[in-house]
Amino acid sequence: MAGLGEKERRDHAMLVGVVTLGWNRAVHQLLRAFTHLTGVESPLADVIFFGSRSDNAQRQMLARVAKTVDLTSKERDRLIPSIRRLDKAAVTRNAATHTIFGVTAYDRVTDRWGAKVLPLLDQTERSRLKEDFEAQFREVESELGAIYQELEDWLIATPIRHAPGPDRRFHWRRRPRWRGLARRPSSTRSRPMARPRRTMTLVERRRILVRAV
Repeated sequence: MAGLGEKERRDHAMLVGVVTLGWNRAVHQLLRAFTHLTGVESPLADVIFFGSRSDNAQRQMLARVAKTVDLTSKERDRLIPSIRRLDKAAVTRNAATHTIFGVTAYDRVTDRWGAKVLPLLDQTERSRLKEDFEAQFREVESELGAIYQELEDWLIATPIRHAPGPDRRFHWRRRPRWRGLARRPSSTRSRPMARPRRTMTLVERRRILVRAV
């Protein structure tokens, strides 16, 4: 025989589970975007991207990489908003996964008896929950699915970069030259550099001595 609130507990666990799965799928898309931008593939890409255990730090790093590599404005303008959407979705996702819930037989808000899942403690995450947190979780699940598809479309439309090798380099965005160079007189800028003196070898010295004799 099932205990009190067993069905409600299972339903809540399934709801939190789909939010967690949706979040993990979106984070994996960010990892793929990191590989796209840098050309670094797994497992090295995994080590770099997940080197910071903070999800927020990973998103900020990806945004900085997107602003550094040679992307077109259209490619960049499509990626950055997806990262920002994930920033907002993270608030509800954190509330879903970190809030301690429990089953109660009495709801003080509705003044009704019956098994119901409610937050147990006054945590920071609890302040981020709406009164109908189940609808809130379903909404963020849908949002995470939309972000996943948005990133998938970006990955398909954006060419992948190649990892640097002996004959390949990253295509970083060129930064403007130091403005102080423009103030230098033209004579100093165009003056050729003096070639360093080459030390004569022992054989060359012997040849000179032989000729002198």
